[in-house]
Amino acid sequence: MDASRFDGLARLLGASSSRRGVVALLLATVASAGSRSGPAAAGARRRRARRKRPSRGGADPDRAPCANRCHPCSTLAVRSGADLRGCDFGDDILTKRNLSGCDLRGACLDGADLREAILDGSDLGGACLQGALLVETSLRGVTLKDAMLCGANLTRADLSGARVTPAQLECALICSTTMPDGTLGDDDRGTSRACPACDDACAKDETCCENTCANTETDTKHCARCGNACPPPAANVTVTCGEAPDLHGRLVHDCLYMCETGWEDCDNDFDTGCEVFTRGDNDNCGGCGATCGDGMVCCNCACVPVGSGLCGVCPSITSARLIRRR
Repeated sequence: MDASRFDGLARLLGASSSRRGVVALLLATVASAGSRSGPAAAGARRRRARRKRPSRGGADPDRAPCANRCHPCSTLAVRSGADLRGCDFGDDILTKRNLSGCDLRGACLDGADLREAILDGSDLGGACLQGALLVETSLRGVTLKDAMLCGANLTRADLSGARVTPAQLECALICSTTMPDGTLGDDDRGTSRACPACDDACAKDETCCENTCANTETDTKHCARCGNACPPPAANVTVTCGEAPDLHGRLVHDCLYMCETGWEDCDNDFDTGCEVFTRGDNDNCGGCGATCGDGMVCCNCACVPVGSGLCGVCPSITSARLIRRR
């Protein structure tokens, strides 16, 4: 404010008002305006910020902010049959709430968490549901005329008898969603990391294999690659997925088998498993082909004189062997 306007304000306030008094009054006015900061005001500011926030995907309509002109409403007002027209519940948590038969025309539900909620028979005409979580939500018989559903997650939701067009659902996730005609929705727009092709993304160390998230480093059904299933364990064998040297000494990631403690695969045939108990076999004592002579008996991997009461000590080292050698 320039000096002439400042002095004019001082004259309006009276001859006794000093410039210092005017400054104090102005500061008090600003402080008074800033003190209106209860929960309702904070919510209003948050909603205004949400309306102004830029699209998270640039010009991506799935992520564009909702343009509906909504007014603040308390979540305490959410009950079956309530008139909630134009209410702003954007980003609110309404999981498992009963909104059946509600009038939600033109409401702002963008980003709202409505998982497992009940909206049966509600009117959601023109409502904004962009980015809303509607997983396992009951939407039977709802009206969704002109509602915005881009980016909404409708995985396993029930849309039986709902009034909604295929065009509205083109940019929503409809994995295993019960469609208005009773069929199940199938969303095939996912990435190779989605499993199934919805937004159920696999973890960083997992790959989507046959609609199942699998760690190909350790999964015996998808070892090293999808569909590379390890055979079921044979006798006295534990089957794993990991690394072991092949016949040329190179580390290979594939199906491995490991004999259980005390057993060995002496015929090198996986189908017969680890068929010899080397801790007490006179023909394979402590290892394949280690035969005990006359008057000797195998006891704990060592050949000892019969009746001596002596025994050896078996080594605890075991090794894994490749089932396949590529």
